[in-house]
Amino acid sequence: MSIMGPSGSGKTTLTDNLILNHDIIVPRHVTTREARRDDKPGFYRYIEYLEFLKLVNNQQFLIASSDGIRGYGVLKNDCFNAFENADTLLINSSYKDILQLKHLEIPVRLVVLTFQDIEKGIRERIVNSSRNHNASDIRYRVESALEDHEKYFNEVSQFSLATIYTDVSNKEETYRVAEEAIGFEPNVRKRVK
Repeated sequence: MSIMGPSGSGKTTLTDNLILNHDIIVPRHVTTREARRDDKPGFYRYIEYLEFLKLVNNQQFLIASSDGIRGYGVLKNDCFNAFENADTLLINSSYKDILQLKHLEIPVRLVVLTFQDIEKGIRERIVNSSRNHNASDIRYRVESALEDHEKYFNEVSQFSLATIYTDVSNKEETYRVAEEAIGFEPNVRKRVK
């Protein structure tokens, strides 16, 4: 399963809620960016960009994307290890990952979180967050999201089970729609191991 969307769209919040209520695990994600103070402990493995490229060249990623400056991905080994602890894997991804997700040998259930007004949505979420982004970083994130939206959104929409506009849906509605789209029964809770 994958939750896809631009920065600030609510992927982490939705992921956390799904983990609480269902037998889901998130494999460790990889990034070449600097750690942020609000990064969830253990979510990312931080590596150098050259190491990222080497792993890409050696086909070690299940999915990976880069803009030439920052790289993100999920290693195959991390996915295999995670499967030992849950029935379902959940990967947070970006629009750039759509072609890789579509061609995986395993079925992928995709839910997209986005904004009706991407620029306004990202700016509001970043400015109101505790991340302390500078103006340059905010501009980069908005421009990148707009470019990705233009390039990939039609294909993403066709592949997704649901597209949720989190600037007009509250957290509860977002969770309910995602849970239904993925096929989870709302009253079936995570099993105790």
